[in-house]
Amino acid sequence: MNKADVNPPYDVFSVTVKKATLITPLLKRITVDAQNVSGLRPDLPGQYIKVFVRDSDGFRHAGRAYTVRRFNPRTSELELDFVLHGEEGNISRWASRAESGDILEISRPNARSGISINPEIRNYFLFADETGLPAVSAIVEALPTTAEARVFIEIANAEEMQSVSAEAAISVRWLCRELGEILVDAAKDLSIPSGSLVWVAAESGQVSAIRTELKKQQSLETCAVHASGYWKKGVADHREPD
Repeated sequence: MNKADVNPPYDVFSVTVKKATLITPLLKRITVDAQNVSGLRPDLPGQYIKVFVRDSDGFRHAGRAYTVRRFNPRTSELELDFVLHGEEGNISRWASRAESGDILEISRPNARSGISINPEIRNYFLFADETGLPAVSAIVEALPTTAEARVFIEIANAEEMQSVSAEAAISVRWLCRELGEILVDAAKDLSIPSGSLVWVAAESGQVSAIRTELKKQQSLETCAVHASGYWKKGVADHREPD
């Protein structure tokens, strides 16, 4: 079979891994030197980029979207969290083996990505699975001390819990799939105050179900709502716009 590089219609930058750390058994944080990548903003949580890796023959495979976990403009260090699926998928396979000195390629952040924090919003309701957790963590870290956030995270099992910290007042509820807990259940019977911000990122079907539950809230018409399917079962690189 003839091979050829995947060439996206935008610039792709080669970056070097500075550090690779296993955060949980199924999540690996990879820190890269992104000094040549423009558009990264530490004040705009939820930005996402495309990640590309090459196979053993040196050919670039199709990219996948990943949310920026953290960007330090002083050191130009960019942190990306990868959910590991063993040998399933080129990028997961690469990430499971990645170590300092390895090379990958990334795009600039998507111009439509990221969420501006409005200091006048007091209440936040954030829903995510593992793929949306980096964005949720970045959002709560950016909240002002006057804000309050209720965070709901669906994970495979209790071993996948990780620290979520913020200067704002936050509460985090972990839902474990191995116990039959799913994210949509957390959206039921909530009381969402008017003027809140609601943010949802998970599998596309889950997001649709959560939207259905949230529409039962009369206050939702006054809320800022950002809901996006970060992935879809059976689709290699699905990402809905907000």
